Amino acid sequence: MREEFEKIGMRRSVDGVLLVHKHGIPHILLLQLGNTFFKLPGGELKSGEDEVEGLKRLLTEILGREDGGKQEWIIEDTIGNWWRPNFEPPQYPYIPAHITKPKEHKKLFLVQMSVKALLAVPKNYKIVAAPLFELYDSTQSYGAIISSLPQALCRYPLTNYTFLTKEPLFEKDPSVPARFQRMREEFDKIGIRRSVDGVLLTHKHGIPHIFLLHLGTTFFKLPGGELNAGEDEVEGLKRLLTEILGREDGVKQEWIIEDTIGNWWRPNFEPPQYPYIPPHITKPKEHKKLFLVQLPEKFNSSAFGMLEQAGQNFITVLCPMLLVVRQPVYSYDHG
Repeated sequence: MREEFEKIGMRRSVDGVLLVHKHGIPHILLLQLGNTFFKLPGGELKSGEDEVEGLKRLLTEILGREDGGKQEWIIEDTIGNWWRPNFEPPQYPYIPAHITKPKEHKKLFLVQMSVKALLAVPKNYKIVAAPLFELYDSTQSYGAIISSLPQALCRYPLTNYTFLTKEPLFEKDPSVPARFQRMREEFDKIGIRRSVDGVLLTHKHGIPHIFLLHLGTTFFKLPGGELNAGEDEVEGLKRLLTEILGREDGVKQEWIIEDTIGNWWRPNFEPPQYPYIPPHITKPKEHKKLFLVQLPEKFNSSAFGMLEQAGQNFITVLCPMLLVVRQPVYSYDHG
């Protein structure tokens, strides 16, 4: 590397992040050498070589079939940039401030794999599929670059959904004390408050994300709210989702309410809620039920409305779910 740097300057390299799924859980294909070394498929670009074409060449050299069958590599977005500041192993996702001539620039590209594929693996390597939850915060096992992939994969703009704006939606209560005072008064009249929230599940590149409403800089919430007296839970949630996220142009949004995925109780007129009723509590003050809401893959013709509240935007944020269910690692054929 030192000799090449003196001749042609900074090394350019590319790696492919090959994303596959097993039972809907995202995995990354890795090459394993020995017992403890893992790497992404890729390598050095030739002088003047295009990054995408170079990555396709490298993937074909490493994983391409030898039976004449052509593998179509679907190269998508850039999901990471790493620099090597010196002629040493450490690489960073930025150029350190004191470095004017980094020695290597490595670019990571997402490679979307088909449901089934036939890959040919070099005999000195094994191919493994690591679930994203296993890579998260696992620098010691996988290195800094691979362990950063769960965070990198959650940063995509949500291109399949369109967000409009509409009039502000104000809270019923001007303050937290006022909210609990109203809850106390209602409890004396009608008993326990019933509320429902929607867990809106969507996917980007096959990775599950949850829609949240973001108010200010630090407050996040699920869309939902209080049920009316005697109101059915599912119908009430549909009403609330339409009030919060529904369009104003007359197009009806069909909300697909699926399973109940959580129950939370508020034992007192205070903020804490628990996924159970504490044994000493005989009259909890609120019961909140969470429902899974399955969203279609695209909303090209049915956009969400996005509300402004008190001069601040409700926005959606992507929260990757770090799944903690272990599955068989992969179902790809390899030779």
